Amino acid sequence: MKNFETTKKTPVFNGRIFILEQREIKMPDGGFAVRDTIVHKGAAAVLPVTDDGRLVFVRQHRAAAEKIILEIPAGKRDSDDEDPAACAMRELEEETGFCAGRLTFMCKFFIAVGYSTEVLHLYLAENLTAGVQCLDLHEYVSVECYTLSEALAMISDGRIEDSKTIVAVQWYKINRA
Repeated sequence: MKNFETTKKTPVFNGRIFILEQREIKMPDGGFAVRDTIVHKGAAAVLPVTDDGRLVFVRQHRAAAEKIILEIPAGKRDSDDEDPAACAMRELEEETGFCAGRLTFMCKFFIAVGYSTEVLHLYLAENLTAGVQCLDLHEYVSVECYTLSEALAMISDGRIEDSKTIVAVQWYKINRA
């Protein structure tokens, strides 16, 4: 599994959040394939945990899913060089009104490796204190807290269907609970 080479990148669309490129890939047999690729700066997400062990989620409308989704706070990095931990702290306070006294790196992963460059950096936020919720224009978010067992049940029965949230809750179950 070697000798793959990107020989050409052609921008197709340049949006506010991502760029869509067509990439020409030279294959090991000498042939060529074209792949549509979303180029994204990356993002950070955070699983906030209260002192009494409750997990903090946000509920908000997601246009791509065309419904309201229960998920952990997250957001895109403002620039390619923005520290993902700083992004996570910013999103935590903006969306929930909490600040974290301790932020622990959990993991990072490709959101959709088949067509996107987006890497999500996932953090655990503890020692929460009150901050100021500061939602973006046209962002409507409700903050909800659940126990780990409640969150796991919501994953099992399909009430939580967001991948980053599922990864975060499962990581917490394995590593902290």
